[in-house]
Amino acid sequence: MTLPDRMTNHLNYEIDLRNIWEYEREVFIPNDKSILDQDDLVAEIRQLIIDAVPSRAIYKTSENESKFDEDYKNFEDCRPSFVNEYKLPYFFHHDVYYSYTEKLIIKREIHNYDYWFALKLRQYDWDLFKIDKFLTFQLVRYYTNNKSTFTDFLDLLLLKYNDKQMISERVIKTVQIWIAKNSIAKKDEKSDLEINSPDSFTLIKFQFNKNYFKENSYHIIEIIEELKTAGFIYQNCNPDHFIAILSGKKIDKNNRVNWKKNVKSLNCFINLLMDFQKVEQFITGKWYTTSKCFLVKGKEMAPHKLAKPGGAVIKIVELENIVNKI
Repeated sequence: MTLPDRMTNHLNYEIDLRNIWEYEREVFIPNDKSILDQDDLVAEIRQLIIDAVPSRAIYKTSENESKFDEDYKNFEDCRPSFVNEYKLPYFFHHDVYYSYTEKLIIKREIHNYDYWFALKLRQYDWDLFKIDKFLTFQLVRYYTNNKSTFTDFLDLLLLKYNDKQMISERVIKTVQIWIAKNSIAKKDEKSDLEINSPDSFTLIKFQFNKNYFKENSYHIIEIIEELKTAGFIYQNCNPDHFIAILSGKKIDKNNRVNWKKNVKSLNCFINLLMDFQKVEQFITGKWYTTSKCFLVKGKEMAPHKLAKPGGAVIKIVELENIVNKI
């Protein structure tokens, strides 16, 4: 099932520059209209790519000469039309090639951080229910769970961009609800994590197609068999139990998947699922969720042990290849 980029970008709770470029391009190109000044936006994106990741600059060499020249000609041919130029996944600056499609995570220290945050936030007009998870993700990862600092930032952000109509009124109201909820005196952090952690993980493909597992049962069984053959899970693993932990369902303690290799490998497996954007991303309580879904060699594992395990990852390349197929 192929989904338009602008319908899936909001499921990635990182502020990734390539997602912003994809979303704004999808909104703008069909009718050549947007509430944003697209010339300024593209200029800002290009400058950030050039400044933030100089190692990604591609120069013309004898090995890439043919492709380089072809791409450069396409770029020059498109330049009279901003829309046509916008469709290209790359641009040239001083005869150097840069790609829009490389991952570039926007962090607080990056210039105009509030601008990029607002652009990401406006994507959630597609799904208001994801705003809570997006803001919680940002709070924990980039504000070290400092609710006072983060809510002050959000208040100023809404004030600054409300007049610019960059963020829809219903997104603003949803953020304000989140701010109000998180301005209440903080409870015990550990109990919050445990209570709010999802019952299991949710495959993004399943979110958009509730028949995904039925329609792709052969493919899912193949992946489970690969995990068995590589020794990551036991041969007696019930496929239905494995599918359940990717379906957002509450998992019976007796139906948890028994991980065969060490805790470090399970930690890697969960992080790969999120890094490869296979499951809905969250950071608050993800190891509580893991403990609800997995045993390790028949034993229950405490969330803090899952979060910071010792040892080495066994067969990491093989594990990456398997996760990539999910």
